[in-house]
Amino acid sequence: MYKDIPRSELLKSPLSKKFLKFYNHGQTFISYKSNFILDGLLFFPIDENSFTCSDLFCHFEKVNYKKFFTQDFYKMHSNFGGLETIENAFIIGSSQNYYHSIIDFFPRIFSYKKSIFKDIDKLIIGNDKLKPIFEYLLQKLKIKLEIKIIKNKIYFFKNSVFTINNNFEKINNLYRNTFYDNNLKANRKIFISRKDASSRTIINENELINFLKNNDFEIINLSKKKFIDQVKIFNSSKLIIAMHGAGLTNLLFCKNNKKVIEITENFIQYLDIQDPIYMKLKDKKNIDWFTKKNSSDYNLYTRSMYNYFSKQNNLEHFFYFAKGEKPNSVFRHKYQEFTYTSLRVDIKKLSNFIKQIEL
Repeated sequence: MYKDIPRSELLKSPLSKKFLKFYNHGQTFISYKSNFILDGLLFFPIDENSFTCSDLFCHFEKVNYKKFFTQDFYKMHSNFGGLETIENAFIIGSSQNYYHSIIDFFPRIFSYKKSIFKDIDKLIIGNDKLKPIFEYLLQKLKIKLEIKIIKNKIYFFKNSVFTINNNFEKINNLYRNTFYDNNLKANRKIFISRKDASSRTIINENELINFLKNNDFEIINLSKKKFIDQVKIFNSSKLIIAMHGAGLTNLLFCKNNKKVIEITENFIQYLDIQDPIYMKLKDKKNIDWFTKKNSSDYNLYTRSMYNYFSKQNNLEHFFYFAKGEKPNSVFRHKYQEFTYTSLRVDIKKLSNFIKQIEL
């Protein structure tokens, strides 16, 4: 079977000879250059010598990568017979999810350096709706290479490049240096609507929107906005209210000291009563509540990436924990329950909280 080398053993492994370290856009990058198989969904490379390193190469929940380490997968793909071969490619990758494309995949383009990769003649992404964003990045960085879209199947890549992206601070700085606009005034109050989302919506959003419109908020549907327009919206906002979702990835582009209210599920109802934090918070089990700004006390109990974004960019970030109403479905993985839970907002509590933080 294919061997998954732990990061701690990487320097002693055959993979170590295939990594390049270089400097570009004010940052240090490490790229893996070799022959490898790669799938067109998770964009996970496995070296032709049957080695890989999931600690470096995977971005989603690790349970999604189990198939690559089964005997059946090894037997089917280890001889590379019948696989479509692509040469001299720079792997970018992409996802149907805006967050994963912007954070996990597209930042690889910042590492492209013509003097280092003279033999590279194409860039590889997935077949998804976010291609125009990547095209805009290429234009902004003045990179002229063929874009090749691959399908959800296994390929064999020869003499190709896969850049390691696992440092958010680096990614954050690269985006901000490229798109931050000092000329835009940050004076807008916005609410990011998820009305057209298939899951994790706000049940009483119509009522919420009426309240927010009466308090000078703009209602924004990001799915209908071009990438550069999303950048400008967040760059020009002083107060952002949004349910937890990929749209908050755009906090990358906010100006310092602005405010964010992230609506997410009240986790207390799912805690074991023996959990020490349950005893501390049990009185909030059946009510909506807010955290102090930039609190990391509850990061282990919710998805905290956007709180981290805010800290990196000196934003005032508040979690609003609201009551959830789960769908009548059975999920394979625990994290999916969070993904599909819709919430109900207490308008009066939100109103009081907005007045409090706007003082």
